[in-house]
Amino acid sequence: MRDAMETMNYETVDKVYTKLAKQNHDLDVKLMRAAEILHLKLQKEKEINEFIESLRVVPNYKTIKKSVSLLEEMVEKAKGLNVDIDPVILNKVNVTTARLMAERNLQFQMEKVKVSASTHDDVKILEDLIHKAKATGVASVYTDTADVYLDKMKRNIKAREILDLLEQYPIREYPEIEEPDPKNKNKKQAEPPKKKKKKKQPPFPMPEWANELKTVETEVSNLKHLVDDKENLEFDSDFLARTTEQFDRFKKEIGFRKWEEDQAEQARLAKEAKKKAAAKNKK
Repeated sequence: MRDAMETMNYETVDKVYTKLAKQNHDLDVKLMRAAEILHLKLQKEKEINEFIESLRVVPNYKTIKKSVSLLEEMVEKAKGLNVDIDPVILNKVNVTTARLMAERNLQFQMEKVKVSASTHDDVKILEDLIHKAKATGVASVYTDTADVYLDKMKRNIKAREILDLLEQYPIREYPEIEEPDPKNKNKKQAEPPKKKKKKKQPPFPMPEWANELKTVETEVSNLKHLVDDKENLEFDSDFLARTTEQFDRFKKEIGFRKWEEDQAEQARLAKEAKKKAAAKNKK
């Protein structure tokens, strides 16, 4: 019995203890009591270890809370029997519980929040849960999935923010711009009749973010790139209809602003040429 107890192996102790307990030998009472206590201790630790092993992979995260409760209950019942559970086992229980709850919370958050309705707060919560899951040893199959989901959320939010910018951009009427006829490229155009001066219109209320045309082009291009991944980013039909409307509008707006910039540049060059000619005539 002493040799078996020194192994601290449940199967070995159980075999010898069970055999001796059934026999009517005049055994050392203290030794048998010690063996009985160790036998119970090793039995409970074995049960806890086996249950922990069964929780290595949990197919349905909705059962995790119940599993954690059962694990904690096993420990409490063992303590209720005055079993002195090894600190290594208790640490294993704590580590497993932390991992399981991190895994459960991670999967619950992804199921709770839809990509198409996610917010920056949702992103922050999921980022924290991913960090905790990785720190507690949650399987990479879950954390990798969460990383992909987080990226979808961020990109979906970005698309919605760009669309909001475009929709808040003021609408204007575009003048008819006569395209030059390439056949008459070198032909002198007749001067159009002078028009009566119109009342000066207030300046276009350009949003601060759109002062630079390049920024506008970049935002529109970014939105197009995100919409190209529409199925993955879970855009609904209403969102896609709104983006199509803005793409059509900004094709005109960007074209008009380029024309405006070209006109302004031509006017600047003409002014400079006129100034140089005037200076030359003075000499």
